[in-house]
Amino acid sequence: KLLILLMLAFLFQSVSAQSDLVNLFSTEKQFAQTAFEKNMKTAFLEFLADDGIIFDPNPMNGKEVWKKRTENRSLLAWNPEFADVSTNGILGYTTGPWEYRPNGKNDAPTAFGHYVTVWQKQADGKFKFVLDIGINHERVSLDVNFVFPTDVNKELNPKKISAADTSMRFFETAEKSSFEKAYKIMA
Repeated sequence: KLLILLMLAFLFQSVSAQSDLVNLFSTEKQFAQTAFEKNMKTAFLEFLADDGIIFDPNPMNGKEVWKKRTENRSLLAWNPEFADVSTNGILGYTTGPWEYRPNGKNDAPTAFGHYVTVWQKQADGKFKFVLDIGINHERVSLDVNFVFPTDVNKELNPKKISAADTSMRFFETAEKSSFEKAYKIMA
């Protein structure tokens, strides 16, 4: 009986986590759609947690920053490429490409990059984001296929390295020298 109960608990947790992942993905898509259809200010104020952090360029309370901004036609467009959620369904993240169009959706994009957004489930069961960060780089396409975590292949990338390898080098350097030296080398 105990084995059956454990199996049912595991199955329930897996189904619940999958449901949370679908909910998170849907929330991210709604966030992007709101920015596209209405404006960025409305989207950010709607989907930001009250204590959410954005970088402008330093870490700041996102709600305070966006409340002070005036509405305009500029558009930050993005598309989630990958997302995952914790097994308890409380925290998750999304990542993918973005582009910036200074004069709105019909304007040509002038900046490109990738973002990572960390989401937290609120008391009402909805996800709001608590951290939004991004990087700029060469032109990217927003036309990406979403990858579910279960679809990710466990093989190493073409360079045959993993994030764990980099983390280990970082901590080995910190242990032998200092965190300052590790950050200088690895950052």
